[in-house]
Amino acid sequence: MRANRRYGDDDPQEARLASFAARLTAHGCRASAGQVSRWESGQVMVPHRVVSGYERALGLPDKSLVGVVDALLRQATAHLAPSSLDRRVDPDDRAVHARAEDLLDRALGDGTMSGSDWDDLTILLCALKNVVMPTRLWGELATRLLAEQLVADGGAWRLRGEATHRLLWHPRSRPHVIAACAAVVRDPRCPIVIEPLAILDLATEPSVAALLLSQLTDPVDERAVRGALLASISKVRQRQFTADQLGRVAGIVVELLGDPRLHAAARPLAGELVGHLPPALRDRSVRRLRRTFDADLDLAGAVTEQRTAGADRSHRMVQRIVGRAVSSMPGYTDATPDEMLARLVDEMLFSTNLDVRLHAAQLAGATPFREPLAGAVCAELRRPPVIRDAVRACAILETLPFIATRRHRQLVETMLLAPGLDGATSSAAAWTISHIPGHSAPAFWSAALDRYRRTWLRHRSAHSRETLRGLTYALGIAGDTATLAAVRAHPDMPADSRHAAQWWAALPSVIRRSARL
Repeated sequence: MRANRRYGDDDPQEARLASFAARLTAHGCRASAGQVSRWESGQVMVPHRVVSGYERALGLPDKSLVGVVDALLRQATAHLAPSSLDRRVDPDDRAVHARAEDLLDRALGDGTMSGSDWDDLTILLCALKNVVMPTRLWGELATRLLAEQLVADGGAWRLRGEATHRLLWHPRSRPHVIAACAAVVRDPRCPIVIEPLAILDLATEPSVAALLLSQLTDPVDERAVRGALLASISKVRQRQFTADQLGRVAGIVVELLGDPRLHAAARPLAGELVGHLPPALRDRSVRRLRRTFDADLDLAGAVTEQRTAGADRSHRMVQRIVGRAVSSMPGYTDATPDEMLARLVDEMLFSTNLDVRLHAAQLAGATPFREPLAGAVCAELRRPPVIRDAVRACAILETLPFIATRRHRQLVETMLLAPGLDGATSSAAAWTISHIPGHSAPAFWSAALDRYRRTWLRHRSAHSRETLRGLTYALGIAGDTATLAAVRAHPDMPADSRHAAQWWAALPSVIRRSARL
């Protein structure tokens, strides 16, 4: 909020506390300069009306800040709840009931639903008392919302993500959200498995722990391992595994970290999980991994500090990125960068935890620093030492969907076609390009698919297979039905890529149409 006020207007006078307070008041949010200062410094909780008022006063899209704040508050509190931003819904208001009924009719029929609609509907369902609805319809509601979330991006994805977590909180819909996530994970056609597993990190039901263990011991694919590790970190921290399950998790993670084939993006997650084990189990696991840690000091740091690089190395990169981003800000005259920017960049690139990195990227992407920061991060991605460091390159790529603009898409295309790219980095790039603004030319899709198909035929490597699956998902997001049909029919494509193309073909048009909104 502070960054948007200070840097979101061409006229610096309008950014002054008193001027902005007057602007907020003019947009229906009564405020004083002192209140603005206290809200932005975190001295007092910011209510929903104020976050919404900032959007109106700054000319930002509706719920663009609200969605980010909802997500950050959920992460900070680490528990399921309707929303820490209280909308002050009156459950006795007839208009509230009418709005909920209209949204339910659309969501349970073939009506188009936007991210904002899902936000409203789930807020209302959580606020209303004694919602009477057949069990089957709760299941249909959860299934549709999850289906849209898996193929949405940007603000449309963010609002659906928070809506899904509200349904996961609601006692009537919770079992249906869990069942929908489990069904997606076990569907061999569905290309998305990290997200439905990560959604369940705060759910305490025994079936969730069983699902996570199944994806650690017998995963449907490499990405399922990452999703299960990510959700298991929360389970371990909250002591939601039984003693027997904890022992199994510890043994599995030790085996994973001892396997050189483990995906580069999964290693920091596995290291962090070891660090959160109960002391006796953690010490035993660390002893078993001593040789692995001696050969990889960064991995040892993942266990003790939940970071993927030492302070000296990370500080240098963060300072380069922040300096470049600040110098690129239009009309920027303040010699001191926003104090939170360096911290956000550090979390984006060096936290072991994917959730922490993505929340930091969301927050940065909701400020005027977004495009300059994307340019600075992409400049790092062009440096040979960074591109050779698969952990670092993957971390950068995973943040780009939240900060990149159309002009940054070409870099990811170039990386995917460049010779000698590490397999883990190529698969991260393939999944990343799905959610970077803009469109790729048919020539790119043809060249990328041909390159990794040939690599798959020669080496049958997990990375080439995963890259092809990511490219297939990206084709679906792009709406390229012709190329998807070609993937589906090509006998030399890996089975999971052909299955993913089939999944896209079977996706109802109302899901795809709604997910864009």
